[in-house]
Amino acid sequence: MGNLRWILRQAFYGPWDALHDWRLTGTWLGSTAAPVTTGSFYTESTSYIVLSYLFRRFPIAADDVLVDVGCGRGRVLRWWLSRGLRNRMFGLEINSSIAAEAQQLVSSFPNAKVITGDALEHLPEDGTIFYLFNPFHEQGVVALKEKLAHRANPHRPVRIIYHTACFAHVFQNDPRWDVRIERLPLPLMGDLPLAWIQLRT
Repeated sequence: MGNLRWILRQAFYGPWDALHDWRLTGTWLGSTAAPVTTGSFYTESTSYIVLSYLFRRFPIAADDVLVDVGCGRGRVLRWWLSRGLRNRMFGLEINSSIAAEAQQLVSSFPNAKVITGDALEHLPEDGTIFYLFNPFHEQGVVALKEKLAHRANPHRPVRIIYHTACFAHVFQNDPRWDVRIERLPLPLMGDLPLAWIQLRT
């Protein structure tokens, strides 16, 4: 059933996403790639409709530093830029060939940068908003949580948007974090959990 829902989602959202990819970048950003480590999942791009839904509800301040953990070919970065955001933003991607494509995609924007390598080893120290589209297995989520838990700042709280939040319980079971879970109210997306997570200060 899971594979069928994935196929239906691709058929429903894929043409719209491909059209927007071409409009924004002149290329397609939606292809998948196998994981390059045992702790990560397949590279997959977030649908534009999902991005629109998420960030309509999520305030981004001018001084927030945005981080896409597992940025793939750069769709989220390019979408942020298309919204006129001038925030510093980073994409973290372990697959070197895909990271190179993403960097090329944002190379004309001085506020955007793609970092190649293990995201857990390259988290920007001043990052405040972290976007995850289920990039890690559970042990990776635990490691991310611990690395970010030491960044408590009442003026710039660490916030995480965790799409397809398979391991949200990692944060829910830790009193240092506030977690709210919902399901995406979009066609064929109702089975996917979404977690809004903030580090308590």
